[in-house]
Amino acid sequence: MKWHRIWAVVLRYLIKLPQDFNEWSSMFFWPVLDIALFGFVGVWLHGNASHTETATLLAGVTLWQLVVRANFDIALSLLEEVWTHNTVNLFATPLHIMEWASAVITRGFVLGIFTTGVNALFVWATYGYNLFAIGPFLLYTWTQLFISGVGLGLIGAALLLRWGPQVQTLIYMLGFIAAPISGAFYPVYVLPSWLQTVAYTLPLTYTFEGLYQYLEDGTWSSSAMLHTTILNGILITAALIIFHRCYNISKQYGLARLAE
Repeated sequence: MKWHRIWAVVLRYLIKLPQDFNEWSSMFFWPVLDIALFGFVGVWLHGNASHTETATLLAGVTLWQLVVRANFDIALSLLEEVWTHNTVNLFATPLHIMEWASAVITRGFVLGIFTTGVNALFVWATYGYNLFAIGPFLLYTWTQLFISGVGLGLIGAALLLRWGPQVQTLIYMLGFIAAPISGAFYPVYVLPSWLQTVAYTLPLTYTFEGLYQYLEDGTWSSSAMLHTTILNGILITAALIIFHRCYNISKQYGLARLAE
């Protein structure tokens, strides 16, 4: 892979950002709306809850937006190329598919930091809770959630490469399918036992459980960190293999068919 080609694609996406209202709305309006809705409902329902419980809810709701953002940054970037009939032009250049993936992941990383910062400021201004007070563990949690979001985004992009725009609804489904069972908004133990079993196959579950334990007693759960790291490693490896495999299959059938 060549860094100058990766950087060129990053610039290609970033240079249109100031005039792209859709991008700004996905970065700020929808995340802030989710945080406001879930945050106010949570504060109302748990009016007598402890500070830790309130902080747990706000941290979970805020950081979940990163997973959605990382996922959509990859999958929707490819979908946009399909909508504009640009896939053939893009990959007729020396650009390799993994260079393109690296570029959109890099862009997602930069915008993810920016978006999380704005969301954290909104939480502080609205609810009086400083997310950055979590300290170094916030960096670990942010990184793991970003990796999980990237894995989901690559799988969504792989499905799009394989079957085209007719499966675009699956991209949006993948962005939210893990939310009810990942422990982002409430503890996993409230789920039915069979759903708990499913939840503990996801790296997101261990990431949020580790975060909530840290908020409760200030300790890093080595077990949760180990499970998160291993499962995220499996997820991102599998996602890359599936993505690359689907791209090769799509090339055999012809990338032009994606725009049909």
